[in-house]
Amino acid sequence: MEILTISPGIYRHFKGKLYFFTGEVSWDEDDRPCMEYYPLYVTAFRKKNITAQKFFRPVEVPGHEGARFVCLDVCPDFRRILPCTQIWNKDLSCATSWSVVVEVFLEGNEIRVSVRHADHSEETIPLEMFLNMYIPLA
Repeated sequence: MEILTISPGIYRHFKGKLYFFTGEVSWDEDDRPCMEYYPLYVTAFRKKNITAQKFFRPVEVPGHEGARFVCLDVCPDFRRILPCTQIWNKDLSCATSWSVVVEVFLEGNEIRVSVRHADHSEETIPLEMFLNMYIPLA
């Protein structure tokens, strides 16, 4: 059986939420290939799986006909963009200036990251700027 693969990156579900797909394949209890992914919003679930068949199958529902998931950006280092990940600004010398990723979302055509700082202030910044500024703690 041929296994279809995807590039690791940020994908938008047809309903609008963003997810990070690792590009890794696992196998479910019925020996079907599954794509591993992480929601990029706060949820009780961290890692999830979707069968490759469901991932690649087009969706036909009122208001949408097309792909279930669309790749927005290839981003191999996903660990620092997962919600609840503690991060710090690599340009600051004080490691106590930590922040937490709140969510990753789409604003217009731009992927943005919402960050909550230790002083409880929040900011949203473009993904590219976030990747250049922040690194995960630990």
